[in-house]
Amino acid sequence: MDEATARDILRTAGLAPDAELLALGENAVFADGGLVIKVGRAPELLERAERELSVAGWLADAGVPAVRAAEPSPRLVDGHPVTLWHRLPEAVRPAGPADL
Repeated sequence: MDEATARDILRTAGLAPDAELLALGENAVFADGGLVIKVGRAPELLERAERELSVAGWLADAGVPAVRAAEPSPRLVDGHPVTLWHRLPEAVRPAGPADL
């Protein structure tokens, strides 16, 4: 999938087609304000998107500090899974060994 296709999917989903592109690979990853939006390159990634959201929900329920999903289920847009996540704040400093 190329960036233009991913942006068309954002537009079809009613999301910001002018969001900042963060990465383009297995997923197209965009930032829009407080959200990170992942657009899967193929329908085969729907099951993985569902699993990611399930694990994120389990971690949230267990109180584990991890990225939180903004929606509990993926959207399927033109055959592509789309997931929304809460964006983490920018790091104050790079992580070091003591942080692990």
